[in-house]
Amino acid sequence: MNYAWARDFTLQLISQYTIAGDAVKLSYNNQADYVNKIPALLDDAQEYVATTVRRIRALVPLSALSRSRFGDVVVYSMPEDFWQMCSAGMVVFRDGKPFRYHRYHMLGERQFALDQELPGTVMVEYYRHPIHLGMNPADDDKLDNTYEVQAALPYYVAAHLAVLDDAFAYQALYNEFESRLSRLTEMPQTEFNTIEDVYDPVWMHELETGGDCGCM
Repeated sequence: MNYAWARDFTLQLISQYTIAGDAVKLSYNNQADYVNKIPALLDDAQEYVATTVRRIRALVPLSALSRSRFGDVVVYSMPEDFWQMCSAGMVVFRDGKPFRYHRYHMLGERQFALDQELPGTVMVEYYRHPIHLGMNPADDDKLDNTYEVQAALPYYVAAHLAVLDDAFAYQALYNEFESRLSRLTEMPQTEFNTIEDVYDPVWMHELETGGDCGCM
C-alpha cells in the first residue's frame, strides 16, 4: 500500500474526502491542515506498531558492520535503523548449514562485542525501525511493515485528526486501531538445535553421584 491510499482512506474515515461526490479542495475549510498532518501521523503510527506488536525483522552480514578492536574483543556497531537485537541471535552458515549463535554481549544502545572470530558467513538478525515517509511523501511512496499493519494505520491517523472536533469519532477510530493491533500478535516459532554440553564431565559425575571424583 502507498501513501496516496493511506491519505485518501484517512480522509474518508473522517468524512473529509468528498462533498456531494466531488473531492474536497485543499482550500476548503481546514482541508489543507488535515492533509499536512497525515505524513507525520503515519510515521508516528508506523513507529508505534513496529516497536510494540509487530516488530520488523532484518538481516545484516557481520562483515558489513563497522567495528573496533579492543585487545581480543571486537565491538560491532549496528545500522542506523537498528531498534533491538533479535532474541534468536545470529545465524552462522558453516559447511552449508545454518547454526544459531548467542554468545555476544550488548554494549550501549547499538553495539555488541564478540570475543572470538566466527568462521563461515555470519548474519546478524535484528529488529529495525520502519522506513519513514517524511514530511513530503510522493503518492507512490510505500508504507512499511506487513499488509495487516498498513491497513490499520489510517484509523490511528484519522483518530488524531478528529480528536479536536469529535470526541466520539476519536474514540471509535482509535478503538478500531487498537482492536486491529490486538490481532497482530506474533506467533511463536520453534527451532530445533543441538544443546551444547558446557559442563566438565568429571565434575558432572561427582555432582550426580555425590562422591569423590578421584581426581585429586
